[in-house]
Amino acid sequence: MARYMKIEIHRAKPDDAAALAELNDEFNRVLMPVAEIRRRLVSNQKELVLIATVAGAAAGYVCLQFSRSMCYSSDWAEITEMYVRARFRRKGVSAGRRPSNSDSSS
Repeated sequence: MARYMKIEIHRAKPDDAAALAELNDEFNRVLMPVAEIRRRLVSNQKELVLIATVAGAAAGYVCLQFSRSMCYSSDWAEITEMYVRARFRRKGVSAGRRPSNSDSSS
């Protein structure tokens, strides 16, 4: 019987800035200052950042940019960044779900 991880996903808060800096450095090889990430999490109204945790450990993040275009009647969002740490991949983290029996266990 497979053991499932409890995946929690929440809107990133200033307290998540250090974990986001580490994740972003792993993904993009860009180490942003934690204070700058804190500031942007509070001030950037056109971006939503979600962070996934497993047993309290940061597992990944996703950034969504909100836009308005003359091409559409309503605002829309685009995923601009998405990263899941290698040890949490193929375990449902990016989908925010538990894997089904048909998912790979590796």
